Amino acid sequence: MVNILLVCGSGASTGFLVQSMRKAAKKRGIKVEINARSINLLESFINDVDVVLVGPHMRFDEDSVKVITQAHNVPYEFVDKMVYASLNGEAALDAALNLIK
Repeated sequence: MVNILLVCGSGASTGFLVQSMRKAAKKRGIKVEINARSINLLESFINDVDVVLVGPHMRFDEDSVKVITQAHNVPYEFVDKMVYASLNGEAALDAALNLIK
């Protein structure tokens, strides 16, 4: 099972993308755990995840994301703005899975 964490300012806006990603994973028969949290909680959840996706509007906080994820050897990526805006769960799931291949 792959554990994916999406982070943004409060975790609320990524929650919609999480739902879309879960549907995409179910459709493909992929077992995943996908959650959304506030970026302020990243360090609290980093030990339990395989990959982190970050809302594109949080790019200003990349330095802290990089420090936390690198310290725990967890890959991260900012979600593409168009993927995020359209809540494209298929594309977001692909991005997460590609990071851990």
